[in-house]
Amino acid sequence: MTQLPAGPLVADASFLISVAEADAPAMRFVSVLQRCRISTVTFGEVCYKLEQKSGVAAADTLTTFAGLGVALDPVTTAHALLLSQLKSIDAACRAAHTGPKQAKSLSLGAMVCLAHAMSAGNLPVLTGDKHWLTLPTYGLPLAVFDYRDPALEP
Repeated sequence: MTQLPAGPLVADASFLISVAEADAPAMRFVSVLQRCRISTVTFGEVCYKLEQKSGVAAADTLTTFAGLGVALDPVTTAHALLLSQLKSIDAACRAAHTGPKQAKSLSLGAMVCLAHAMSAGNLPVLTGDKHWLTLPTYGLPLAVFDYRDPALEP
């Protein structure tokens, strides 16, 4: 079994959307939401996707996650300065995974989430995106955890 590290975490949109949808693997980690920090860009992605999928208004999403203790942080210049580094890590990962198992490319939202974790002191990241788990091999200075991993404990 692997234990999530103590202290603050950065949550990505896939995890938060799964929590909002009461997905069983994500629900195991509801107790860590009070330790989660998210960027305003990640929050916007969560709001957009929940409204498109379920018709949930952004104000309701804000109320829900604020009530669970999730901290919402602004995107800053420090985040922007890390995007080039993250794109280089992403390119190295994709170059190493060619053919039928080609690695996905990081979206701008994903890079902002990772930049948020880096700029906040290299906080661990909780995600549902398995591609992110490979990025530390290519220079990502973060611990990345998949909430769907049955061996991961809150």
